[in-house]
Amino acid sequence: MKRGGGLLLVVALVVFLAVPALAAVTLAPVVKTRADEWGITVGSGGMAWNRYTRSDSWILADTGGSRFRVNSTRTWAWTGSIEGDVLTYQKATSRRSNIAAFDLTTKSSVQAPSYVNSRWWEYFPKASGEWVLFGRTNVGYGAKREWRKLILTNTVTGKSRILLRGGPQARFDPGQVSGDWVVWDECPRGVCDVYRYQISSATKTKIPQGGSDQFSPAISTDGTMYYVRTSADRCGRNASIVRRTLDGTETILYSFPNGVEASYMFLYDGVSQDLYLGDVDCSNDYESDIYEIAAADTAAPIVTPMQGLSGSQAARPVSRLSGGLDDRSSSTRPSADRRVGKI
Repeated sequence: MKRGGGLLLVVALVVFLAVPALAAVTLAPVVKTRADEWGITVGSGGMAWNRYTRSDSWILADTGGSRFRVNSTRTWAWTGSIEGDVLTYQKATSRRSNIAAFDLTTKSSVQAPSYVNSRWWEYFPKASGEWVLFGRTNVGYGAKREWRKLILTNTVTGKSRILLRGGPQARFDPGQVSGDWVVWDECPRGVCDVYRYQISSATKTKIPQGGSDQFSPAISTDGTMYYVRTSADRCGRNASIVRRTLDGTETILYSFPNGVEASYMFLYDGVSQDLYLGDVDCSNDYESDIYEIAAADTAAPIVTPMQGLSGSQAARPVSRLSGGLDDRSSSTRPSADRRVGKI
């Protein structure tokens, strides 16, 4: 009996030591300045993000050397995604917004596929392989029937799928496209839901939320989702980052202190799944800095807030453009999807 017990103990110890320990979640600052930084996208060719002011939205890029501005003066821009050395992004003037492309190596504009643009307002593009996900609206052009659409276009065939459509007050935002998977959030009655869509089977899945607010989804090529979950009534109340695998297993990766939540999450699927996000200070005009959770697919959850993140709860924004950023717009601040006034 003693020998058997000892053998079991040794076997159990060997098995325990053979299982690698999960690293605890670390919310590491990537871009932290006095300015309002958000909307980061990362690829093998570098990273790019938005710097927001009261009257301007422009893109900064970093390819491992110096930082530089992507969009020209007298234009507004919002990030999208990076494939290789090419950044796909939204570029807007006072009356027009289209999908544009920029070579981060040569620091010059390149031609975007013509069939992803129209005479209407395109916004928030995300590219992966031969697919581009983006929003399109005719709101603000004086049309008798105004609408919004979420569109997935194949850049090889030029054919598009309309994943979602609604009227001028519809609230849905492109999330991310990655391999065979697409995610977005939809806020029909002020409470947001996240959806996962498989391209090959053309099937859509609504993620259960149990009365919570869920938004700013990101996704990996294996279908693992990441999104923000909060109480639906207040900004920064019970806010957390959730990881959800294809089999429905959920893990709360990180819990924020009161008055802080995440916005505009983006997943870089490289050697590991690295998750990037903006932290929103609910008490300070929703201003944001950019953070990273490295190896989010294997990170062990924690509930202790990182030092330096603090805020106070505020009234829930009426809508969230990728996590509440739309409603930070004032009458002089540009809005990516023309939802707040005209720019």
